[in-house]
Amino acid sequence: MKFELNSLPRNCPDETIIAEMKRVDAIIGKDILSRRDFDKHSKINSTTICNRFGNSTWKDVLVRAGLEHKYGGQDF
Repeated sequence: MKFELNSLPRNCPDETIIAEMKRVDAIIGKDILSRRDFDKHSKINSTTICNRFGNSTWKDVLVRAGLEHKYGGQDF
């Protein structure tokens, strides 16, 4: 049996967070990556990511992860 953490550690590198965003996007497979969908499947909360990247908007963090085309126009 393989042990796997259910959440990312608080001090994980930015690259790990971006990789998690891309992993969740691949799982969801939709044209838009909403915060609600992201939070259902991710090991880190979308609000935590926004705060981690300087109180950024969801759109800002999607841009940072190279997923700007996944923004659906809502930031909640």
